[in-house]
This record gives sequence, C-alpha cells and structure tokens, in this order.
Amino acid sequence: MNKSLFLRLALLLIIGFACILISWKRDSSSLNKQIELGRKLFYDPILSKDNSISCASCHKQEFAFSDTARYSRGISGRIINRNAMSLVNLKWQNRFFWDGRVATLEDQVFRPVVHPNEMGQDPEKLRIRLIFWGGRYN
Repeated sequence: MNKSLFLRLALLLIIGFACILISWKRDSSSLNKQIELGRKLFYDPILSKDNSISCASCHKQEFAFSDTARYSRGISGRIINRNAMSLVNLKWQNRFFWDGRVATLEDQVFRPVVHPNEMGQDPEKLRIRLIFWGGRYN
C-alpha cells in the first residue's frame, strides 16, 4: 500500500472528525476547506467498497459518534465482532480499538476502511475512486 496515500486519507478523516467534534473556526480558509473535506468524507459512502456505508453509519453523531447496536454492521450487512467505539476525546487516547491494537489515530482511521467486513475497500481502488470523484468535493 502507498504510505503517502494512507497518511493523506487518514489525515483527511481525522480532520473531518475534528470538524464534527469541535466547533472551531480559524481564519485560515485552507484549514477550513480541509476540515470540510474531512467532514464530507466522514458522511460519504464513497469510502466503502459498495458505496453502501460511511463512517457515520456506525459512528452516529446522536450517540456520541458511537453505535448503540451490540455488534456493528459492515458492507452487505456483515456483522462485526464488536460495536463502533465513540469518537469523542480521541486526542487523549494512546491506544485505539477495543483491544488497543493500534497506537496511532492515523492507523485507526484507515483500518475500518480496508477491513473486508467493515467497509471492505481496496486502497488502490479507493485512490482511483477519490481521484475520479474528487470534483464533487470542490
């Protein structure tokens, strides 16, 4: 996998989380555009293999960006063996996922996108899809 693509996508999703979780305005129009892009990607099913779910499908804003179901569902209704954790206060975490298997938020953001039972996306196909559909975010 292209590490640069991975880091850029992770950064965009993190910025989106920040926009959703923190009502914060800066003078920088560039930062505001990045935050808005991340927010759009968080709610857009383009990240999933079959365009059926977005990050917000499991991380529901009305439930502290968590899932109330015992087990979250991924693409094609696949049952995930855990529910989606809340995305609140992630800045202060040093381990992510219920079992603490990753140490960085950048890694945590990308894993559900490529996990075959969650969003099931192939990283190369996602890159092409984002390039092709990039105009919808202008």
